[in-house]
Amino acid sequence: DWNARLTIKKKNTNPPEYHFSEAERALAQRAHERLLSIVAVATYYRRVSQTSTELEGMVKKLRGANEPTSILERLEAAEAEAARAYAVVFDPALNPTLSFELSRAKRLHVPSDLSPIQEAYTRALTVAAKDTLALVKSALVACNKEKKLFLKRTRAPATLSTIDHGAHMVESLGKTLQALNAPAPFEDELSAIMHERVAIAALASEAQGNGGGDDEEDDAV
Repeated sequence: DWNARLTIKKKNTNPPEYHFSEAERALAQRAHERLLSIVAVATYYRRVSQTSTELEGMVKKLRGANEPTSILERLEAAEAEAARAYAVVFDPALNPTLSFELSRAKRLHVPSDLSPIQEAYTRALTVAAKDTLALVKSALVACNKEKKLFLKRTRAPATLSTIDHGAHMVESLGKTLQALNAPAPFEDELSAIMHERVAIAALASEAQGNGGGDDEEDDAV
């Protein structure tokens, strides 16, 4: 309480006189409150925007230099971190002072519109889901374009793992978007991928149980 801190009496004055007037003390108290409010709102922005930016760019940043499995694992971690950051700001159970901070910011004329970071989070979820679908499709194309059956079988287990992990990620991202009342238009693409999964799963099963004969089958292809 800066009003109390600055209530400093001058020596040897009667009636008492003070180094700072009541108006000055009130102004200092308001300035301190405004600083606290600015810090609170800035913290909200930093928490959500940093993790959302990381999530949004994760797949594009890692593609080309990393295996799909590694990319999806890091994407999953980034999604969890972004979700935690969002909850720490917007979940009343984790941030019971949110309504107080927004009310104080309004009273002190501190900009406190949090919709931009909400939009940044939903955008990051959407981009991450779309990039994950693209990653899975790329793995499918790489497997399907192999001319020799042996090479398709060799690729199939890793491709199947990418499909399953990627589908799980897209479903998780979609559920989060729906909980935020945001569109999650991934159902058709995901359904098409899962349709192709049947053939990849069969190849992966053959690769695990194949006892030979690849050369003959490859010649037939």
